[in-house]
Parts: sequence; C-alpha cells; structure tokens
Amino acid sequence: ELLGSNAGAYLDPGFQYQQSMLQITDGTSRLPETLAGRLKEKIKYESPVQTIRHTANGVTIGYTDKSGKPQQLTADYCVCALPLTVLAKMDTDFSEERKKIFASTSYSAAGKMGLQFKRRFWEEDEQIFGGASKTDMDIPQIIYPSSGYLTKKGVVVGYYLQGQSGRPIGDKPPEERLAIALDQGSKIHPQYRAEFDQAFSA
Repeated sequence: ELLGSNAGAYLDPGFQYQQSMLQITDGTSRLPETLAGRLKEKIKYESPVQTIRHTANGVTIGYTDKSGKPQQLTADYCVCALPLTVLAKMDTDFSEERKKIFASTSYSAAGKMGLQFKRRFWEEDEQIFGGASKTDMDIPQIIYPSSGYLTKKGVVVGYYLQGQSGRPIGDKPPEERLAIALDQGSKIHPQYRAEFDQAFSA
C-alpha cells in the first residue's frame, strides 16, 4: 500500500511480496566480530560451561577457565545459545520435561560448497548479478554473490543442502563433493571447469 500510494508503483493486492533483504558488508562473520570488539575483556574464551543453576534472583553459571580452574558467575539472566544436543548432556536444573525435550531433539543435516573461480563468468558472460539458479539435480541450487560485482575473482555457493536429503553428499569425502558440484554445475555453466580455482565445503 505504501509503495502503491507514494511511489506510483502497481502492486497486485493478491500477491505476497518479499521484504527487502539486507546483508552485512564483508560477510555475516562481521556481526559477532564487532560484538566481540565492543565487549572485549568481558568475553571468557576457552572457558566451557559446566553447570547452569537457577537461583531465587537469577542464575549461576559454573565454568572452567583457561587454566582448568572451576569458576562461577551469577547474573539476573542467562541467554543460552547452546545446541540442545549439548545442553542435554550438561549438569542443569531444568525440569525433567525440558530435559527430555533437549535429549529427544535432533538437528537436520546441512551442507555448503564454496567454489572460487578465476573470473566472474556468470556476470561477464551471462549478466547474472546475485540470486540463485534452482536445479532438479543433487545440487538443488547455485547461489551467486551479491557484492564485489565485476571484480577479478569470485565465489559462488556451488550447492546448499538442507535436511536429510543432503546426507548422501555430506557423507562423502571433500574431493567427491567437489566432483559432484563441478560436474552438475557444468550443466548450467559450461565455464565451470576452465575457470575453476579452488573450493571449500562444510
């Protein structure tokens, strides 16, 4: 409605439009790096949490410091970002019902392959600037970078797998994953093999 009335653009009221997507300059890793830079000495590195206990006024966290010495800290609140599979094995005072939920939770598989090419052929040859190519192959999509346009080199996401369907590729050694990404990606972009530089996968 805002765009239609103020910008004179036509928007079909029966269609759901995607919100604008924003990205962090220089990559998502800049978010935790910037946060860490501001918190500085408040962060305790190499200090695994051992216990979580509720108190009358907040919470007590037991951890082991770098030297291996047990430590404790108390706070009004605790924001716990641990995977539930890790939390399930820890010494906590959560209710038995919650502990059962933690223990019964499993995470789906995911995998990603980054392919660096000697030149950005998808931009130079095909005028593709960002976005993705969807496929019906083992690699469900190829994702193109949305920054650094027309610079010398570039990295595309050769595949991004989510869910149990990604396990067959994820269980293979890195060199086999790369062979699949290059072989199937070449069916969309014949330049793949000639322009390939290096790769990494997770």
